[in-house]
Amino acid sequence: MSPALVVYGDFNCPYSALASERAARLEQHGAARVEWRCVEHDPSIGPDEFPMTGAHHDQYATEIEHVRALSSDGEADGFRVPSRRLNTRDINHTYASADSVRRAGLRQTLFAAYWIRDLDVTDDAVIESLVADVPSSLSDDESSSRSDVAEFFVRTWTAEWREVGRGTVPVVVTDAGTVARGLDALELLSELGRTDRVDA
Repeated sequence: MSPALVVYGDFNCPYSALASERAARLEQHGAARVEWRCVEHDPSIGPDEFPMTGAHHDQYATEIEHVRALSSDGEADGFRVPSRRLNTRDINHTYASADSVRRAGLRQTLFAAYWIRDLDVTDDAVIESLVADVPSSLSDDESSSRSDVAEFFVRTWTAEWREVGRGTVPVVVTDAGTVARGLDALELLSELGRTDRVDA
């Protein structure tokens, strides 16, 4: 059986975006079963930081260049500096309210919307359109009712991440109990893609 991974990441983090790309490859090739749990690693970001300031723009540009240097096979070729800094509280609830079948596709869609397409994912209409494009195993009524449990998931995932993540994203926890943080998490996902296994 493929190893199981829990990955904690934030939609506004380019390193988490790279982790999502690597997780998607593992999922597509059956090399691992991935449960992605979104967290808000920087709640100091305001609800509408648009346009991005020069200092923040330079910081993001530096991080994206680093991510590209870490990537292979074009993993981060499309990444670019977004127009706004993103407070991810609302988008995390959107993700958490999705059923398990929809989450993997929705995760990739949301990361691409922010880091590649530079869409305004603070806009409800944009989010509704993105969510509608991702297949779900639930009816519309069932999907709507899941919004009631989103807050529970977000609180639980955040508490878990604070316990193991030490303020860092991404974080990978394997079914063998291994915890990898930051660049180590990215390397672990890359290694698993090469070897089809996770070392304990």
